[in-house]
Amino acid sequence: FALLKGPQAFFSSATARDKLPFSGAYAIGLVGTLVATIGVKSLILAAIFGLMQAVGLLYFVASYVPGGQAILNFCGKCCGKGARAIGGQMMRT
Repeated sequence: FALLKGPQAFFSSATARDKLPFSGAYAIGLVGTLVATIGVKSLILAAIFGLMQAVGLLYFVASYVPGGQAILNFCGKCCGKGARAIGGQMMRT
């Protein structure tokens, strides 16, 4: 997006009030992944921060598409229901 809009316009849109949580989650995930892999050398922390980085980037990109966040929220709810159903079946056996 920075190449399409220019770096200054991209930075101002990335720090806009409605996109700030997503860009913040991406930045925290990026720094956390680097610290977890280089500094702490923890695979579990790297996986958690990597997942946070991926979700933050996905929501940030979806915020530029009309209805993108609603679609992601719907998919997340469906995946959560499916995971609970599978987890419930695994717990019964």
